[in-house]
Amino acid sequence: MTDINNKIREIAARLLKDKQVDLFMAWEKGELDYQVKPYFARTPEEADRMVFNDYCIQNLSNGLLKFRDGQEKIGIVVKGCDSRGIVRLLEDNQITRERLYIVGVCCPGMKDPLKAALNDSGFKKQSKDVPLADKCLKCRQPNPVIYDEILGQERVPDVAGERFSLVRDLENKTPDERYAFFEDILSRCIRCYACRQVCVACNCRTCIFDDT
Repeated sequence: MTDINNKIREIAARLLKDKQVDLFMAWEKGELDYQVKPYFARTPEEADRMVFNDYCIQNLSNGLLKFRDGQEKIGIVVKGCDSRGIVRLLEDNQITRERLYIVGVCCPGMKDPLKAALNDSGFKKQSKDVPLADKCLKCRQPNPVIYDEILGQERVPDVAGERFSLVRDLENKTPDERYAFFEDILSRCIRCYACRQVCVACNCRTCIFDDT
């Protein structure tokens, strides 16, 4: 991924230098090797902090909501799943296509940082054994569906197992069994709203749960 990482930095620096974008969204390294976080560059020099590695699992597209009321032109790196989030934002009229410069990356799948943190062998010694995130094992859209530039080789989805086996199992349950299933799932909710914060479809300006 080093080649893609370098190309992202080059593209971001070029766009910022030429004033084609006002800011560029990507990732930067966190405190630990398996941690990355969203990063916003506003100068060509700041592009050097960008990374693209096995742990860039966060979807950056919902970060565009922070800029929906402005006029800034925004560059952004997207994987296949991220690009679908951008399509949703465009369809919901949350941002206009003209304000975006999209750099798509054909994604090989991302490793799960939580599994890396729990790796019994110790991450400092070995990281290559960390498995892919569960969602990446079922990904049918590794290639961006919308972009201005694209990096990497187009990939054929390699989906492990049946995609909707859990849905079929749920459909075969009795009404009482389904109620018990959802009751168990929802009983774990502590109303931290983390799900809302990462969901690109949760784009209401005032959330009903904040308004009550």
